[in-house]
Amino acid sequence: MLTDRQSRISLLARTNYSRRSAGQFLSELSPILRRQLTQDSLLPIDASDSFRDGSLHAYQHGMSTGENFYRTQQPTQDFDRVESKVAKLCQRIGAEPAILLPTHFQPCVRITVSEVLQRTKSVLEFDRDTLLLSSVDGRCGFMLDWNPDDVEWTYELAIWGAKWVGERP
Repeated sequence: MLTDRQSRISLLARTNYSRRSAGQFLSELSPILRRQLTQDSLLPIDASDSFRDGSLHAYQHGMSTGENFYRTQQPTQDFDRVESKVAKLCQRIGAEPAILLPTHFQPCVRITVSEVLQRTKSVLEFDRDTLLLSSVDGRCGFMLDWNPDDVEWTYELAIWGAKWVGERP
């Protein structure tokens, strides 16, 4: 367990690293999303940590209870099924503001659902193997995980929260 001082030092170090690498991250993500992202698009590290913790908790809660939770796994050859389900979700909630939780960059990014879900495969490749979104209020989430080592179930798609789950995709 970290002491309060250690936690503050860790937060400061992660914040400084993020400031140094933000320009490159934003310049790589902007063309994928087809919009110029700026420093204002980034959340502070402590807020990003809260979104990550909340999303993990909500995913685990959904897995254990099934409440307002949808999950499917698909093999590689059925990625078109994944894209179809993502497209249906995007049609329902596409314009809604959301938070992108990158796996290889500390700060989260303010975005709209459609900006990410209309380019699912490109964002998934950019983010290395997991695409994770959260609603701005943290009550809903979306995860697409690519597991190239699992030949049976290569893709896992999970959606949680009453508003985003809605009717099953």
